[in-house]
Amino acid sequence: SHMARMARKHNDSNVLCLGGKITGDNLAIDICETWLETEYEGGRHDISLGIIADVEGDLLPNRAWAPSKTYP
Repeated sequence: SHMARMARKHNDSNVLCLGGKITGDNLAIDICETWLETEYEGGRHDISLGIIADVEGDLLPNRAWAPSKTYP
């Protein structure tokens, strides 16, 4: 639950992955609820997300990222 909370608060994550064979049902529910209920806190974390956005822009100039495409 702690890592789910931090992923949302600090990284504004929009994907949550859990190991099905290593995460029990009750723990999975707790992690999912925590992740869904936690808001992004912004502030100093916007700096890191801005750096990532800049790198994405450098790697994919003039193109929108699309998961179905392969980029050179």
